[in-house]
This record gives sequence, structure tokens and C-alpha cells, in this order.
Amino acid sequence: MPGPRVPSGGREGAARAEPPADDTCPEAPPTGGFDESFVPEPTPGEPPRVIDLPGRHGCAYVVGLANVRKLGAAMIVNDPARNPQKINAMAVKRTVVRPGTRPGGNYFRADSFGEITLPDAESTFLAFGFQPVSARVEFTNGPLTITTGTIGSPPDRVNFAMAGFYQSLRIHDVTVNGTPLDVGPVCRTARPFRVVLHGEFPHYQNVLFGGPMRGTVTIPEFEGCGTPGEDLDPLFSAALSGPGNLVAMNQGPLCVPASQLSCPPDVPVLPGREDGE
Repeated sequence: MPGPRVPSGGREGAARAEPPADDTCPEAPPTGGFDESFVPEPTPGEPPRVIDLPGRHGCAYVVGLANVRKLGAAMIVNDPARNPQKINAMAVKRTVVRPGTRPGGNYFRADSFGEITLPDAESTFLAFGFQPVSARVEFTNGPLTITTGTIGSPPDRVNFAMAGFYQSLRIHDVTVNGTPLDVGPVCRTARPFRVVLHGEFPHYQNVLFGGPMRGTVTIPEFEGCGTPGEDLDPLFSAALSGPGNLVAMNQGPLCVPASQLSCPPDVPVLPGREDGE
């Protein structure tokens, strides 16, 4: 898969971003719990044992890029240079275990959940290949579920890592050729859409260490765009909606205040900049 496109003028990234002013974790743990629609089913065989655990409350920075396939453009998500926000997480709140001696073979999964709040992102692109457009995007995210684990035993063991949540987008502060375009206060995707990101071992091992994850999303059509007498829904749906939009994120190590593990949390570099590209 080709690497994510870094927006022109985006932050180049270094070994570590400058620490933000707020280097603490939220005092209260997340309350949303698991979204079971993002938890993979165990492999066929004897049902594994589900073990509920106290979990480890912590936080981490997640920064990345989102491409819009139709426009050949991208925007920085949770820009590390502009006061990035942290995910609030309960790590390893549940495990699902089946020993290799049982029918179906070895299966292990560690499930974590959290809340992810993202600041508005900015993007400038050429609509339909010739019209310069700038806009801000507001993100509304549902509960975050992260699951990692292994299937099988060496030498055939397979590792997996997945993070998922539902997301809606609202577009505002739009300009065309530098002229403001009134899109109204509720120009947004008609419904939330699934965001599923996958990490590859050993680059992403578990939520405590973090690492890169990526996936593609399908952006729904837009509604509520424009003013009375000027319906802009078809314009934004034609320019933005559709499948195959790459999302690439880097999660920093999870800071766990109770044990001072990886505290204060580090801000990771943007995807595609790990090697100074």
C-alpha cells in the first residue's frame, strides 16, 4: 500500500515532537466501554475463556493523516504542532484466552477501550482539479475499541492488532478562491461511518507500546450543507464522499500515571516521517 500523502506545509516531524503544555492524563477513566461491533470473533473451536480485568487507566497521543481519494488531497489529524489531544484509555480491561491444548488451538486477545477527542483539522485542496478550496473539519467520535492478540502457536502463530470507532464529520469555515462560502452550521456526513485501523507486528504490539496503524474508510454523502435556497449537499458529496480514503495514525506509548509508565506521554511523529522522509 502506498504511503500516506503529507499535506504541503505540514509538519515535517522529528524523532519527537515538542512536548505540549498539558502533559497529564485525565483524572477520570473513560466510561464508554467496549463497542462490541469492533471486537473480532474468536477462531473456530472450543469457546475461549473471557476474563474481566481491572485494566490500566492511561492516556496517549495519536496523530496522523487522512487522505481524500477523490481530491488527491490530505489533512493532518490531531496536528502535533498545534496542541494535540490525547486518547483516554482503559488498557487490557478484558482478555479472551484458549490454550493451545484445547480444540481450535491457541487463541489470545487483549481488549482495551477509550475515548478519542480530536481538534478540528484544516485542509486546502483543488476541488474538481482547478478550484482552490479551504475548509475546517470537525470530528465527532464514538467509543474507541482496541484489540490485540495472537492466533496459533509458533512457528505458525499470527499476531493481530485493530482499533475501531464510529466517526462523523462536519465541514465549516469554507472559502473558495479566498472568498467565504456559507455552508451553514450543520454541513456534515449524513450518518456516522466506521473507522477500522490495523497495526502490523512488531511495529504495533499492544496498546501500551503503541505504534502505527492504518485503514481505509468510506465517507458517506453530506447533508445540511448550504443556506435556504442554495443546496450544497450534491457539491460536497460529489467532491468528498466515497470509499478508499486512507487513514494513517501513529499512537505514542500509553502513559499510566498509577505506575508512572511512559509518563509524561510522548507525541509521536506523523506517519511517513519516521525515517525523515
